[in-house]
Amino acid sequence: MPEDEQLWRLRPEQSGRPQSPEQQMQAGIGLAVASLALGVVSLPLSVILVGAAAGLAGVVVAAIHLSRRLPFRAMAVWGLVLSILGTAGGAGFVLFYAVQMHRTYSMMEQAGQAAFEEYVGEPAPDLAVQDIAAKTVKLSEFRGKPVVLVFWATWCAPCLEEVPNLIKLREAVPPEKLAIIGLSREPGDKIKPFAEKYGINYTLASVGDQSLGEPYDSVTSIPTTFFIDKQGLIQDVFLGGLSYDQLKAVALGGETNTNQD
Repeated sequence: MPEDEQLWRLRPEQSGRPQSPEQQMQAGIGLAVASLALGVVSLPLSVILVGAAAGLAGVVVAAIHLSRRLPFRAMAVWGLVLSILGTAGGAGFVLFYAVQMHRTYSMMEQAGQAAFEEYVGEPAPDLAVQDIAAKTVKLSEFRGKPVVLVFWATWCAPCLEEVPNLIKLREAVPPEKLAIIGLSREPGDKIKPFAEKYGINYTLASVGDQSLGEPYDSVTSIPTTFFIDKQGLIQDVFLGGLSYDQLKAVALGGETNTNQD
């Protein structure tokens, strides 16, 4: 007997020849049951991401079954339908959660913004903090030039996105024309290495659990930025990260005499 024929008899599933009816029956029932089970499981679990994953797996299994034209086609079709519904349901709930989270965050941001409205146009209360170089910094020392006062943290993702914009603003506007101060509740020994690593060129200070008085103690989300004008009045308060153009426009109030654009 030729060697190729011997190999085929030993391993018919690798020969490319049609499967026997028994093999088709086994493959058909296995894939059909698997797709149906995944579809059934995906529906109640569609409220979480696991349901969408199970539904997607059910779609794949059902598609394999149907493409091979195996027995138990009706069961595979039902598995496909249920899996599609489970996948769609899971995706829908993910979208719903995302919209609700965005809406909730927006409402919280608006509520936080409203909390500072009464301070806009009022003198900014003085505060004294120690920067990461162990130098005492007082807000009143900067009277006569605008101040950007940012509450932030090294673990805050929006804060980290804003840091390069503040660095760019410091490069564009010299210290004698604009003060930029970043305040964090983190210890100084954590802030200093961060500042060195990212080349932060503006003043950073650790305030720990120190009470700064109102309105500063009302900061509950970060980044929160106070814009203080030359007269020491709170010009505006923003919650959330700001772009370079936003920082520059609000901080300078229309002034354009900078080192660079």
